This record gives sequence, C-alpha cells and structure tokens, in this order.
Amino acid sequence: MFRPVKEIPASKFKECIPAKPVPEFMLWSTVFCHWRLLVACLAVQLLLVDVSSASFQESLFCPKGCLCPTEQEVICDGVLLEKIPQEMSPKLRNLTIARATMVRISVDDFLYYPLLERLTLNYCEIERIEGYTFHNLTKLRYLSLVGNPLSDLQSYSFANLRSLKEVIVRADALQQLPAYLFFGSENIRGLDLRSTSITRIQRHAFSGLYNVQFLHLPLNLVTIEPEAFHNCSRVHFLDIRNWQANRSEWIGVAPRTFYGLGHVSSMRIDQSSLGVLWPKAFDELETLETLQIRNSRITSIRSSSFAGMRNVGSLQLLNNEIGHIARYAFQQIPGDQVYELQIMENDLDCSCRNGWLVHNFQKLSNDTLKRNYCSSPDSFLQQQLGQIDPAWIVNCTKKYKHHHLDTFSRASLSVDSRPIQMLILLISFAFILSSNPI
Repeated sequence: MFRPVKEIPASKFKECIPAKPVPEFMLWSTVFCHWRLLVACLAVQLLLVDVSSASFQESLFCPKGCLCPTEQEVICDGVLLEKIPQEMSPKLRNLTIARATMVRISVDDFLYYPLLERLTLNYCEIERIEGYTFHNLTKLRYLSLVGNPLSDLQSYSFANLRSLKEVIVRADALQQLPAYLFFGSENIRGLDLRSTSITRIQRHAFSGLYNVQFLHLPLNLVTIEPEAFHNCSRVHFLDIRNWQANRSEWIGVAPRTFYGLGHVSSMRIDQSSLGVLWPKAFDELETLETLQIRNSRITSIRSSSFAGMRNVGSLQLLNNEIGHIARYAFQQIPGDQVYELQIMENDLDCSCRNGWLVHNFQKLSNDTLKRNYCSSPDSFLQQQLGQIDPAWIVNCTKKYKHHHLDTFSRASLSVDSRPIQMLILLISFAFILSSNPI
C-alpha cells in the first residue's frame, strides 16, 4: 500500500539568504584561470595536429622516402622511384616527383588519383609518353615535364584534359611534336614548349587549342608543316625564336604554314633564318593585331608571300637581312585586309636583282627610305636606300627587264635556246657519222 505524502508547512522552510557580492580579486582570478585553460587547450590541439601530421607521414598513404605534408600533397625528390606510387591517398591533389628513375608512364599510373590538380615530373628519366596517358585526370590544371630524356611523345598524349590550364614540356631528346597532341584540351592558357631538341612540328599538332594566351614554340625549330596551327585560335601571344626554316625541305617557310590560325593578338618571329617566304606562306592567317618579323635573315620574299591574310592590323619587318624582294611581294599591302606596313631598319640588296625596288624607290614613304640600308653591292654598303646614286638607278633600270622570282612560282622561266640548238646539231652530226663509216 502506498502512503499519502504529507505536505510540509511553509514555516518549516528556512528563509533564503541573498548571495554576498564576490570580491573583485576573485573575479580577476577566475578570468585568469579561464585564459590558462584556453591556452592549455590550444597547446593540446597543436600537439594533436603535430601528432596527426606525423602519423600521416608514417601512414600507408605516404610512399617511403617521400614528404607528405597533408593527405592531399606528396613530394618525392631524389627518391629512386621506377613508377608512379600506387599507395597514395585517393584524395591526392598535388604530386611532385623529381630526380626519379621512371623510364615511361602510362594511362594506368593515374587511375586511382582522379582529384589530382597539379602534376610535376621533372628530371625523372622519362623516355616515352603514350596517347591518353593523363586521360583519367579530369581535374588536372597544371602539368610540368622538364629535364626528361623524352624521345617518344605520341599523338593525343595530352588529349581531353578539359581542366588543364598550363603545360610546360622541355625535353632533351624529343625531335618532333606529333599531330593532335593537345586535342580536346581546349582550355589550356599557357603552353611552354621551349626545348632545344625539337626540330619539327607536324600538321595539326596544335589543333583544338582555342584559348591559349601564351604559346612559346621550341627553340632551334627547323620545320613547321603546313596547317600545323589549323583549328587553333584566340592566341594572345605567339613566340617563334631561332627558327631555322632555311634548313627544312622547303628551304624556307612553306605555303599554308599558318593556315587556320586566327584571333591572335601578337605574333613574333625573332632571330630566325627564314630562307624563302613562299607564296601564301601566311595564307588564312586571320584577325591578327600585329605580325612582326625581326632580327632575321630572309633569302627571298616571293610574290604573294603575305597573300590570303585577313583583318591584319600591322605587318612589320624590322632589322632583318633581306635578299630578293619580288615585285608583287606586298601587293595590296597596306589595303583592305592588311591595314599597315612597316619596313624599317633592314639591310636590303640594292643591286639590279631588286631593280623594281631601286627604280621605284621615289614612290616609297620617307620613313621607308631613311630607315633601310643597302647590304650590297659593296659600293653602296650601309648607305640609306634614299641616297643611292641616281646614275646607278638609271643604269640599273636599263639592264633590268624581268626577274623570274618577281612572278608567281608557277610562272614559266625563259630559257636560252642556243645551247639546245647546238646540242641538237652535235647529236645529228654524230648520227650521220655513225651511219656513214669511213
């Protein structure tokens, strides 16, 4: 049975006594204790962070001999790695490997690191890169391959990397850039290919690059195949240096070399031996602010070398050594498609070989006359073009009739018929002697 609970009379409770005020020194001591507690907590937290970092450094996710500041970053410098480590965290975002012994890399090496954003493989003895090697790295933004004895770079090696922004390839043994090397990686902004071993760029090598801001081509380049830049646009700055085009099979800049290259802010060819600028070498070069050729040697500028360019702001030939200039090399320039022409500080052949130029020098602008000089003949060496002796001009004009390079390359050449007639006569005489032996 439950007994009823008796109510306690209110008189039984003692009267509540109000709390006395806390002394001021006790308040400050409490605050001081709180600060001591806070500092102690921070120290413990930092200690735990150090312990966790140390534990990650020694975890299974960190390759032996490498530095792993976080789960997302691995640095292997001087570690004798023969392949890409596979024990790293799938959360890896930054991988740097330097001075390793990897001969080749393949598409399977990066299968487990889909979040990788920065990849540096410098001085790693890499000799070969297969097509689509980095295909699984959909988040990759930066790629550096410097100082490797790379000799085999296949088509599509850097294809379909839509997040890629910057690529640096400086190889010691690579001789050519294959076709469709960057196909599908249209968001590359910076492309640095300033290797000294690359001598050839194949057709369509840069196809599919739509947003390159800075494109630095290999140094000591010999051959750029026609249409190498086809379907390449929006290049802010195209830099070509030490181009030895005179050593190529075209003995110069081939027709349609820059075909399909469009929307370029500035294109500069510097310190190069260009040989012959063939007709339509710059054909279909479209929407270009400035095309500048400077500090270079040009054997011959053929008729229509710059024909086919559209919407070009300024064509500049500065401080070059120029041999023959065909009569129609700058036909309709400046004009509706090329708005400005600057030919300044060049050394020109002032012989009768360029008779049309010497004969028509009075029609040239004063700046063109004053700021170009004669490299030949010796009697006019380093004279300004406008200071050529008028008597020489008259004499040269009388001798000058026609130079076969003044017309299009398909024009037939005049041939002296007298040697051929003499040869026919000798053959006929020999035939008569053989038919009537003595």
